[in-house]
Amino acid sequence: MAEELQTQSGQQSQLSPERQAPSIPSSASASGPGGKSAERAPDGEPAVVDIDERRLMAAMSYAAVLVFIPLLAGGVDPFVRFHAKQGLVLLGGLALALLAAVWISAVGTALFVLVVLLDLAGLLQSLLGRQWKIPGVYYISELFQI
Repeated sequence: MAEELQTQSGQQSQLSPERQAPSIPSSASASGPGGKSAERAPDGEPAVVDIDERRLMAAMSYAAVLVFIPLLAGGVDPFVRFHAKQGLVLLGGLALALLAAVWISAVGTALFVLVVLLDLAGLLQSLLGRQWKIPGVYYISELFQI
């Protein structure tokens, strides 16, 4: 694309910069966590950082019925089990909130919003690699022997 064009007066000119493909130096690399160089996509942009599989499994624990995937396939990893147990308690809370919404709309809606916010907070903490003990939920989850 950076080919030269011949003008009528015999002078050479290049394509305008917005029509040229971006040039990427062959030594271009980004430094990732731990000083490792990150791979680059073919278009020169940094490649998407690979999320640790156990963090992804733990994050699925907070996505409603997907909690059963980490429970069945998570193995014996304590990090995944920690989040799966809390996610299971929050799934039960979600079911209770929906039942409460049938009888008392305002209470059920408030409980539903609370559970969704706790789900989002747990999801974020699991992706960050933290084991956040959700108040109340953690103590109920410790009653399970999973």
